[in-house]
Amino acid sequence: MNADDLPAGSTARTATPLRPSGKVSIDGALVHARAEGEWFDAGQEVAILRADAFGLVVGRPGTTSLSAGSRPGGRPSPSGEEDEGARAISEGASTAGERYFVGLMAFAALGTFLGGVAVLAMALVLPPLEVFRAVPAFLVGGPAVGLGLFHLALLIGRVKRGIDRIGGLIGRDRSRSGP
Repeated sequence: MNADDLPAGSTARTATPLRPSGKVSIDGALVHARAEGEWFDAGQEVAILRADAFGLVVGRPGTTSLSAGSRPGGRPSPSGEEDEGARAISEGASTAGERYFVGLMAFAALGTFLGGVAVLAMALVLPPLEVFRAVPAFLVGGPAVGLGLFHLALLIGRVKRGIDRIGGLIGRDRSRSGP
């Protein structure tokens, strides 16, 4: 069975847990798939959102990929409307790996730019020979600082999502405990 032949919106049943990737069963055939937005246990019905080079992308039945009011990963935007960043990411870089690479390159460019600004600032106060000696350090150090900032931003985002998830679980437990 070729994953490209399946129409978006058709359904399948998970054969293994999708956390986020695994296998789905379609007419008895096992196909590699990955979940978009949430994880699924084995035996759950899922909707086929699209096929890409890595297999099928599936989600909750009745949803579409990056529908209005969502962000990549299926998290709703605070305003309920699709924000420009989510639309740019979804149109420009379709997979998580591509988004990661684009972010990595953007922060490396930012670090290189800041390194260049530092060299220019040094040129105003130091003799030319000292500036010339410092340029290689800034050409290497600038992108390295940018990559470090990128990974720090990723870590902060993951910690924030974890705290939000824990807060949601605590809120859910409080609502079940009664008055």
